[in-house]
Amino acid sequence: MKLKKLILQRREEKNQNKMGAKLVEYYGKAKEKGGVTAQIKLATITKMSSQKAGSVPDSPENIKIFEDAMSQI
Repeated sequence: MKLKKLILQRREEKNQNKMGAKLVEYYGKAKEKGGVTAQIKLATITKMSSQKAGSVPDSPENIKIFEDAMSQI
């Protein structure tokens, strides 16, 4: 029982470390594409700052929002 609990805890910690990693990458791509202006536009379209992007899950829904936003920049 303790082993199962430990495994679940480790899995959760691993997932938390990956929170927003893909979303934050979009801010780097936006900067490459158009500098700070593009990053601001990305934040405006997604309604999510880069800091917030790093703390929310890389869910399929969030990734779609960022993909759609990047196509508008």
